[in-house]
Amino acid sequence: MFVFRQSRRPGIILLTALLILTLLPLASYADTSTIIYSPYAPEITRWPERHPVENTNIQQDPEVYDRDGYSYPWLTDLELVKFREYQAALKDGEIGYAGESIINPSTVTSDDVAVFSLDPDEFCGESYYVFLPDSSSVTDTQLVALAAAFEDLGINFDPDSLNDRNCCRHCNVLETRILTDEENSRMEEIKNRIRRGQLTKEDIPEGTQILTVEKRTLRTWGLDRKTFLFYPYRRMTDDELALFALEDEEVWDVNPDELKAAALKDAGELINLPRSVHEYEPCTSRELMQIKGEPYLPRSSAVYQYTSQFYFEGYDGFYDRIHCNMDVVQMQEIGSAAETVGIHLWYGYYSTFSDSDYPESHEAEWLAAAQNWAGQVLRLPEDILQDGWTVSYQMENYGSNLVQLKLVTEEYEICVWVYQNSAKVSDCLIYNRNWYDDSLKFLYL
Repeated sequence: MFVFRQSRRPGIILLTALLILTLLPLASYADTSTIIYSPYAPEITRWPERHPVENTNIQQDPEVYDRDGYSYPWLTDLELVKFREYQAALKDGEIGYAGESIINPSTVTSDDVAVFSLDPDEFCGESYYVFLPDSSSVTDTQLVALAAAFEDLGINFDPDSLNDRNCCRHCNVLETRILTDEENSRMEEIKNRIRRGQLTKEDIPEGTQILTVEKRTLRTWGLDRKTFLFYPYRRMTDDELALFALEDEEVWDVNPDELKAAALKDAGELINLPRSVHEYEPCTSRELMQIKGEPYLPRSSAVYQYTSQFYFEGYDGFYDRIHCNMDVVQMQEIGSAAETVGIHLWYGYYSTFSDSDYPESHEAEWLAAAQNWAGQVLRLPEDILQDGWTVSYQMENYGSNLVQLKLVTEEYEICVWVYQNSAKVSDCLIYNRNWYDDSLKFLYL
């Protein structure tokens, strides 16, 4: 903010101010490190710059508590101090790096440090993208490798410049930015064509280029291989979207439309659906899974899991709900037909609803709410739906105040979640016992 003293020469002052304002944009474009804003660039309002991490008590690195300190797109304070020392020593020739290059690797793991070179014209001025270890500290060797990588690239790297636009650390979203609504609409149509065999890589013009990398993350259930997508910070063409989609999509051996129709039919045989049911997407999503351990029954082979999403408005005024979302999950063993294995219903209330506004309720009210809901919604014999309900879990420590009521029939395991005070139903998950065991289940299929 400029503050001018009073002067007898207002015309000169006005001219000076106009010159300053005129030259400011030129100065910003002359500085190649200046952030260029674009509707396609990722928002940096979440982590635009480094800041201290609170409530930590790890002596070695006071910024880190469990893995929280590694959940931000930058170096921790301790890592930053060390990096600057190594960076200066490397520039002065006091140390060197003779290890494997971390520039543009073909694969990154959750423990790796890597640097990908970007075209600043494609990424709103960003010339690099950095991967840092997901849940552990950057080692001294990795810090030296990081400094050496930027020296090799000829980039005068300021580690304080890391943020959501150019760094991934413990990021569950495997892309540089989210697609705009317009791009997402085109992407869904492209995916539908790929699934039907109407679009292949041979249909993409030569010269169309994108940047991706395989990201391997060790999970409790095994190695998770995903593709990290470097979406440029501008509107993408259909050909670029198609290449990104082809990284994970392929021709299905089942008709997506028939699959989704079967999902809705199966749901309608079990649930009293209203006449008007809408689709969230024109097709199901598919994921290749290894069925091992809870909550799935052990199976020897991999299966495809399909999820069809629907929603319907005003569920007959039941509990004054404004809408209900429904996921229908189907499984397909390799070489076999797909079958419906689970249904998830969850309800949205008016924005004024708050469970804390209601007096405390107890087990009898919870059981009655589950029985009442089941009697109105499920298309199963009344004698089955009224007997056998049990309180199986109370979620008191997660800020949700939910209670799970469970009913196990010969064919299904039905889990209804109700709010502890109002006893209003929040979710219902219906599991096919041919695919799921009877262990405790949370809000997932």
